[in-house]
Amino acid sequence: MTDSVVLITGGTGAIGIALCKQFNAEGYSVVANCHESDIERSTDVISELKAGGADITLLPFDVTDTTACDA
Repeated sequence: MTDSVVLITGGTGAIGIALCKQFNAEGYSVVANCHESDIERSTDVISELKAGGADITLLPFDVTDTTACDA
């Protein structure tokens, strides 16, 4: 599934991390979302996942903001 991308909102929370790992293991390109107020912690989480071999991109934005979602 190299052409498939999954966006996981709340991707750096407990359930989101598990989903990121699972989708990454299945060959998806994974984009983890976090709120802009949680960038520092989320960056650390994604760094740890990458150190373990996961290929995950962090994309911080507010999912309740339609302009941010469109961007």
